[in-house]
Order: sequence, then C-alpha cells, then structure tokens
Amino acid sequence: MQKKQKKLNNNLTEIVFILDESGSMGSVKDDTIGGFNEFIEQQKNIEGDAVVTFVKFSDYYKVVEEGTLLENVNPLNKETYTPSYSTALLDAVGKTINKVGNRHDKLDEEDKPSKVLFVVLTDGYENASKEYLSGVNEMVKNKRDKDGWEFLFLGADIDAWGTGRELGFLKGQTISTNKSNMKLSYKGLSHYTSNMRSGASYSADSFSLSDDDLDADLNKMSKKNKK
Repeated sequence: MQKKQKKLNNNLTEIVFILDESGSMGSVKDDTIGGFNEFIEQQKNIEGDAVVTFVKFSDYYKVVEEGTLLENVNPLNKETYTPSYSTALLDAVGKTINKVGNRHDKLDEEDKPSKVLFVVLTDGYENASKEYLSGVNEMVKNKRDKDGWEFLFLGADIDAWGTGRELGFLKGQTISTNKSNMKLSYKGLSHYTSNMRSGASYSADSFSLSDDDLDADLNKMSKKNKK
C-alpha cells in the first residue's frame, strides 16, 4: 500500500494582528476600520495561503478570529470596532502568544504555518494589565529565536521605540507612526506583509514609502496582475 504523502505548508503564513480598541483610538475609528478592511482585501490578492488570528483589546481581551482562512475573515464596521476604556497591552500580547503557540503545539509539524507575522498596533501605553505584568519580552524573544516568528510593533503617537523595546520587539521591527496617517500605516503594513509572504526582501522601509509607491508595488504583487 502506497504511503500517503504528507501535505506541506511551506506556503502558509499566519498573520496575528492585535489591535488596540481603547478609548483613545476613537479619534481614528473610521480610519482604523477602513485601513484594516483594506489590509485584509489586499492580502487576499497575494499569492500563497494565509490564516488570520485577530484580537482586539482595551481593558478587555477579545479574540475575533482564530486561525481563520484569510478569505473568511469578516470586515470591521462601526458595530464591531467600538473604542472604549483603557490599555491592557501586556495582557493582550502575552495571552495571544500563548493562545497561538498552544494551538500550533497541537498541530503536526507539516500542518504548522512556515511563517508567522505577529503585529501589534496601539496608540497608548500599558495601564490596565493584570495577568502578564512581567515576562512578555522573554516570551517574544523565545518565539522569535526558537520558532522563527516575526514581530512588528506599530506605535501611533507614542514612544514606539521605548514601548516596543519593553515588549521585546527589535528596533528594526518597531515603527513610529501617527494617527493622522493611520490608513497609510495600514498600507505600509500590507506592503511589508505581502513581501514577507512572497519571500521577497522586506523591512521597515515599507512604512516610509509614499502612497503612490505603495499602491504601485501592491498592484505588481497582486495575483490579478500575475496571470
């Protein structure tokens, strides 16, 4: 009897997205909703398979999508993104690392995503965590060094370098942005993610490109234009 060939997932990426839903994000509610939805739609046009884990946090923690196929991810709207309360940033990062890591541990090696991009977008400083008050930076380092996860921190109108460093994020993967350019930041994220998924060179330079340059590059990478 011929042995069944194992299915490899060298072309599978998991995008883990942790989005701040604290009260201060209310000033960019519309841009956040539009930027996230555009990001998801653009990623659907990139070659390769992807799953998404999407978490919102404030002083609460809500898993919206967990290992969901990219094409099945629901868009945000004004009813599903409602900024309020404070910022439990450490809890959000710690809980999500453990949740995704535990799920991966239950998978056969050939079923695990070959690439994991772990993104945090916040405009606030930690002020409400209760469970993960220490050790998150070691958790980040462990996943980066042992499992090859990529971490990307987007800090809007805060000391992104300092906050990212406290979380264990590398300087080259810490982006200082501002809320006035929220939609452009999402487009930079899409450019960064698209290059990572396709195996091309990627870096924080994605976030310094102009809107026109980002559009042009994303258009080149679209499956529709590769046929």
